[in-house]
Amino acid sequence: MKIAVLCSRVRLEEKVLLQALRDRQVDYQRIDPRQIVLDSQGYVISQCDAVLVRCISHSTAFYVTRWLEGLGVPTVSPHRTVAACGDKMLTTSLLQEAGLPVPQTVVALSAESALEAIEDMGYPVVLKPVVGSWGRLLARVNDRDAAEAILEHKATLGGYLHGVFYIQEHVDKPGRDIRTLVVGDEVVYAIYR
Repeated sequence: MKIAVLCSRVRLEEKVLLQALRDRQVDYQRIDPRQIVLDSQGYVISQCDAVLVRCISHSTAFYVTRWLEGLGVPTVSPHRTVAACGDKMLTTSLLQEAGLPVPQTVVALSAESALEAIEDMGYPVVLKPVVGSWGRLLARVNDRDAAEAILEHKATLGGYLHGVFYIQEHVDKPGRDIRTLVVGDEVVYAIYR
């Protein structure tokens, strides 16, 4: 079996995964997604039995997994998982469907309805991009003036994703949060971050 490991940067997690593949004598090829061109033949990746996708970029991971699955190449994680994990609205919806608690969340599709929703929720709230990570473009909104300024700023950014307003209640936390990895019905680990 030959595995393609798709990653643009080898972080600690990738080092552990690559070492585990070597320890198990699995034939693998590390591929930098920035160096590939996807074509209808699947490029070099189609020569692999499966692809382990470890892209930092959500859009790269999504499009690569969708393309490869269309060619019949198994991917870990599949494109639907990548889509759900990279989109806060989809993630929230899936968590609610599973009966897991989430902070009060509203999604508005215009700046006007977003401002109304923020006023209804009460301050402070957190306005997040529906797609994004590492706290980029996230804003704690403490009052109406801040809400109007942030909503106006989002309008100037353009792009359809900036027209989706993902708003959550502000949750006081002791300077950290908890990241949990669940596989199936089992909690694999939980860490403070």
